[in-house]
Amino acid sequence: MIRDIEAKQAKELVLDDLKMPIQEVGAFEKQADAKEHEDKSRLQLKKERKLQRALAKEDIGGALIETPLEAQTALPVERVWPTGFKELDSALGGGLREGLFIIDAVPSQAKTAFALQIADNLAKQGRSAAYFSLENYEYELNAKSLSRATFMLSLKDSEDAGLAKTAEELLNGYGLFEEKETEFYHRAARDYASYAGHLYIYECHGDFGIPQLKSAMKEHSLEHGAAPAAIIDNLQGMVSPSGEAGREKNEKLAIELSQMAKDNKIPIIAVISGLGDDVLRCDALVRIRILEEALPRWGEALPGRGEANGKGLGSRLMEIEVVRKRSGIDGSRVILHFYQDYNCFGVREPEMV
Repeated sequence: MIRDIEAKQAKELVLDDLKMPIQEVGAFEKQADAKEHEDKSRLQLKKERKLQRALAKEDIGGALIETPLEAQTALPVERVWPTGFKELDSALGGGLREGLFIIDAVPSQAKTAFALQIADNLAKQGRSAAYFSLENYEYELNAKSLSRATFMLSLKDSEDAGLAKTAEELLNGYGLFEEKETEFYHRAARDYASYAGHLYIYECHGDFGIPQLKSAMKEHSLEHGAAPAAIIDNLQGMVSPSGEAGREKNEKLAIELSQMAKDNKIPIIAVISGLGDDVLRCDALVRIRILEEALPRWGEALPGRGEANGKGLGSRLMEIEVVRKRSGIDGSRVILHFYQDYNCFGVREPEMV
């Protein structure tokens, strides 16, 4: 009967099937985590405002009160958002800071998977992350994150070897899972639900530009008490209100996003395809490229971990180059393994995890 339903409706039905088990096993965890994070954000905001008042000069009853010399000369503590990749964080001086962070690569180099995993890692830290997707639907991104969750869980216990699911399997085959697979999936879904309440995915199809982004960020701040780290996938899909195109449009968007990040004191991550030698205003630029495919290759199953359909855990070696950061031209390189079937970046082979 599904053949008679239009493609969009079919996708919605699949999304409902995907969401139901998550809601069943993780609704309470998500609500509790969201409430706890909201309380912490408000408390942190109050502390920051109190500190700002303490460091400022206050006019009390007509008398000008000077702050102590130590307070006047103390350097402000800058907030850092770790990406979750230790070597990359080290290369960036601890992680992301307020400002524009650009992820560049030619098409089909796992930019979305990398940006989404950073967003998930921020959510795991209890930080709000808003993912503005101009290319993928929410259900597709949820499936990618869930697939990664099944993969990471399958590496913890040899009894779960071979139970990790691809995003396609989660979207199309959940109703066909055997009892063991269903129980395993529910455990992975609980892991995902424990931090998914901090991740907000926005589908931005159609004309989406700086005004729409500012509006969404403002609504989020009013509702949750603080602005989230923002991920834009991808920059080239945004429209310019002045009608610019190509390089000129990208340059103007980068300037606007940099200012937004400074105004809101947050990191903004922008994904872009094939930037090449163009230089955009940003606080950090990283470039992804495939080094080589690591054995076993995609169609080969690992002993004890392979599956009947030939799906394996082969990875591709990916180079993450920090082209530039605040201090200027950098050139640091981080090597990660990318497990394409499960949308997962990692630092080592699965046998060593």
